Amino acid sequence: LSFSERVFSLETFGASRIPVQIVRSSPVSDAYLNLSSTGPGALVTQLGASDNLTQWIEHLPKQLPAPGLGAVFEESWTEVLYNSRAYHSLPSSLNLFDNARLRAESSGVNNGLIRTSLHAYTPPVTAASSTSRYVTAGIVDTLLGPVIVLALALLTSTFVMFLVEERVSKFGHQVCAFLLLLLVCNKSTEMETFME
Repeated sequence: LSFSERVFSLETFGASRIPVQIVRSSPVSDAYLNLSSTGPGALVTQLGASDNLTQWIEHLPKQLPAPGLGAVFEESWTEVLYNSRAYHSLPSSLNLFDNARLRAESSGVNNGLIRTSLHAYTPPVTAASSTSRYVTAGIVDTLLGPVIVLALALLTSTFVMFLVEERVSKFGHQVCAFLLLLLVCNKSTEMETFME
């Protein structure tokens, strides 16, 4: 089996706007700014502590590149942002933050040259491993026609039954119209309760 591999990092992410809001500066926030600004096609926007991130994003519709990832560095916590419309945004955003943490914590040892990356390995999907082996196109094609005919027959049988009765008994014109109307209403009501 050969697995296909995808690497999720800022280098493979592509052009993106990266909003970074820093309330309190730290080595991790500085490393995050440094790493995000080195990405190819990255437009890093540093927002101040009093700036509203939601309003900043709302003023960006249809401007390229779209915001893909970012971070908010508060006093005691950090929030990693990602664009939910891009499948690779969340792992790339986590990878960028992990690299910033690694660079901030290992700056004295090796000048932050260690890099992490997230890899996704997807096994090849075969006919035997997929759930389509239970419902194949042939089964659907075979059963769809009779099921539709049966459903339409049950639906229209309440109306056709009276016509067949009159035809077989050959005295349809002699039946009182009121009794026929009562019979039709009765059978229709029975069929409606049966269908519920």
